[in-house]
Amino acid sequence: MSRKIIFRVDGGNIYGVAMGHVFKCLRLAYELKRRDVDLLFIMKNYPEGVNLVKSSGFHVEVLDRNVKPLEEAKEIVCLAKELNAIIYIDLRDGKKHIIDLANQEKLITVVYEDVSTEFIEPTLLINPSLTAHDEKRYCSLKTCYLLGIDYMVIAPEISNYKRTSYSPVIRNLFICFGGADPCNISSRVLNVLLSNNYNSFRILIALGPAFKYLQDIKTILLNKDKKRRVQLIQNCTNLVYLQSQCEAAITSGGTLVYEMIALSIPTLVLPSIDTEVKNISPLIERGFVKGIKREVSLINNDEMGDIIEDFLKDIEERQRLYNNSTTLASILTDGIFNVVGQIESILAEDYLG
Repeated sequence: MSRKIIFRVDGGNIYGVAMGHVFKCLRLAYELKRRDVDLLFIMKNYPEGVNLVKSSGFHVEVLDRNVKPLEEAKEIVCLAKELNAIIYIDLRDGKKHIIDLANQEKLITVVYEDVSTEFIEPTLLINPSLTAHDEKRYCSLKTCYLLGIDYMVIAPEISNYKRTSYSPVIRNLFICFGGADPCNISSRVLNVLLSNNYNSFRILIALGPAFKYLQDIKTILLNKDKKRRVQLIQNCTNLVYLQSQCEAAITSGGTLVYEMIALSIPTLVLPSIDTEVKNISPLIERGFVKGIKREVSLINNDEMGDIIEDFLKDIEERQRLYNNSTTLASILTDGIFNVVGQIESILAEDYLG
């Protein structure tokens, strides 16, 4: 088989889309490019996601954002057939038309998902969530399933930065709500932190490439950061290093949570969307993170302040989170190589799915 892959993914400052899917695909793309695989991205015309992929050195074919699902599927499958390429899909919804049409043309499809309700039958389906084995819809004899956190795609360099000891003292607090943060949770959390008497630590707040509320952040800093404790991070090329310098974190509920667990950094999770609630609830229940099991938009700033204060003051709880995270760290950092290995098997025609 030819060594070509088409990535079908979207990213932008859109609620329910954001940038997490693009970051995951880019991580895989970097690894596959090193293995001499030809790569093409097909994306809807959300500028933040398209520009990020292009600036990362990959070619992008752009779809109209209002394209009808069946027309989209025809275009993708036609191109994949012409190139003899695998179709790799990382979309929240809208996969079924592509997969059904690809199956008719006997093309190989790979789906990476964690919160979908569609019944689909790709060649290979990867679900890296903690409870993936409980999904009753994963029953097709036509599909090979790779389930569980062994297949979580996070930055491979994380293994070099994992914390090796717990610190009861927070000197640096990391804050990040993904590559887009369309709900502007960053501003809310920063405002809460600077409105309370948390003077003992610095705040490192990372803003993604699709974040649109920079002026809100700057206004909060101007009015409330009198002691200049906040470090604003944009366009960072080594975010993992900065993460590793922190003793605690407050994040949204996407892949970023698994990065913090892999780094063994006690983390409070404030999910921005219903799918994140579903993803992080098992992590909360099993003691890997602290968090709320509802969208953060449903709580007011006073309640948010109480939740944050409890997390920051509870030294024993944070130590428990640190201890529990060490059991998952090595599994998580191997995930990207497990996924790449499966894709390499397909490309080498050794695939037995």
